[in-house]
Amino acid sequence: MRLRDRVRALFAADGLMFRFVPERRLALAVALSAPLWLLPGRAGVIAGGAVLAAILLVAAADAVLLPTRRGMTITREAPPSVGIGDRADGAYTVTSRWPRALDVRLFDRLPQAVRGGVVEADVEVPAFGAFQLPFEVTGMARGRAS
Repeated sequence: MRLRDRVRALFAADGLMFRFVPERRLALAVALSAPLWLLPGRAGVIAGGAVLAAILLVAAADAVLLPTRRGMTITREAPPSVGIGDRADGAYTVTSRWPRALDVRLFDRLPQAVRGGVVEADVEVPAFGAFQLPFEVTGMARGRAS
């Protein structure tokens, strides 16, 4: 594999290494540290560089502490078909094989043929534990939907 292909694989959506998405707090930390570069003389360079290095170190530690793909699994259990107007129960199960508790935001996008589901939910999964989130769907239209 050529070097260029390896670098692209690192940043690909399904890449193995860089699934790190910066949050607003990282942008805020960089913005708040910017005035340090304006200090006169070498003090600005030293202070700005030191704070920037600290921010990068904390961001790298945050990226390392993210769970791997195998560290968490999500399964949805629901009936394969639902009649129009019928209600059916289902559940999402979030299983963690990670040594730290995880805060997970779960989204679902069900077909237009059904109404309900979770839509969006924040879930806390304990270390090496599981969390089950029940939901209900109602059939809205005939035909196959995926």
